[in-house]
This record gives sequence, C-alpha cells and structure tokens, in this order.
Amino acid sequence: MTAANWNACAAFTVNEERGYQANPNDPGNWANGQLIGTNMGITPWMLARWLGRDVTVDDMLHLARQTTFAIYRAKYWDVVGGDGLNPGLDLMGFDHGILVGAERSRETLASAQAVGVGLKATRLTKARAEILQGILGVRVDGIIGPLTKAVLNVSLVGQASAAILYVADLQEVYYRSCGAFPTFGIGWLNRLDRRTKTAIGMMEAAHVSS
Repeated sequence: MTAANWNACAAFTVNEERGYQANPNDPGNWANGQLIGTNMGITPWMLARWLGRDVTVDDMLHLARQTTFAIYRAKYWDVVGGDGLNPGLDLMGFDHGILVGAERSRETLASAQAVGVGLKATRLTKARAEILQGILGVRVDGIIGPLTKAVLNVSLVGQASAAILYVADLQEVYYRSCGAFPTFGIGWLNRLDRRTKTAIGMMEAAHVSS
C-alpha cells in the first residue's frame, strides 16, 4: 500500500495550488460575506473548522505549510483512505478531493472500484484508451478490441493504469457537470491531465521497485 506516497501527493497539490489567491469569482474564497481567499487549496471554511473560529485574510495569507499538511492529512488524505489506496490512485483521490471535497472524491473511487478492469478499459474516452494502449505496447487506435483486452488481462501495470485512467474519466465528467466549468474548466482539466500523468508515473515506479 502507499502510505509512503503521502509526501509526494501533498507536494503535488501544493505545487498545483500555488499559494494564496483571492479570485472574487470563486465562491470558495468567501466566508461570511468577506473575500478571504484560499491558500494552498485550503478554503476559509476549512481553516475555520480546523482553528475553531472565524478566519481573516491575515490568517489565510500567513497559513503555514505545516498547518496545511496537517489539514491535508486529516481532512482529505485520511478521508479518501490514502494509506490504503494503490500507488497513483492515492494521488487521484487526494488531489481531486482538494478541489471537490474528500467525501465526494471517496465516492468516485468507490464507484470506480465496483467496475471490472475490462469494463473500465472499454468505457475510457478515446484519448485515455490510447494512453492505455501505449502503456500496453499494442496498436494505438483508441479502440479497446480483442488484442488490447488480451494484453490487458496479463499486464498488472496495464490493469493499474486502466484503474487510474477510469478514475480520471469519472473526475472529468464531474468537472464538466459543474456550473463553474465555463469559468474554471480549462484549469481543472489541465490539472487533471497532470494529475493522471503523475499518478501513472507513481504506479509504474511502484511496480518497478516491487
């Protein structure tokens, strides 16, 4: 399992969130009618819950990385079950949870787990099916046919990749369903692409070292 991936996953998210921001068009930056902003993905609501009091702009501006990582661990990583997830899936669940809430991300992971690997592969978007075929070393055409399925059935790396890519598909569907997608969607999808690529790298590294 992947408790050792915790630091790498937290570092990925901190890099993606890029510190303090206070976009007035983002509802997550507001609390009690005030534009507080977020820092490293921590919202005013979450920080207030953690500190047990209302928070100010100054609180958010000076949020320490140590505090951020403590919140990440307790309110996101532990909620999605990061220590018990396979390499790569831990990042997919954790980083998505920062954006949409840990409980919703956990539900997405559970929905994906209920689907068999073969069905996961056949349900992938064409672009992600092509990524899977590239990993499997078969013809890259985006069509999950008999040959792709046969190689997938005997490839542990391929099966782990299919799981990550299927979760990415579900996460994309959710982003596209959000009312704020026209404003923030391009950023969400670009982050999803980086998350997925990093997750597959984590998974491959774990298989090499095992």
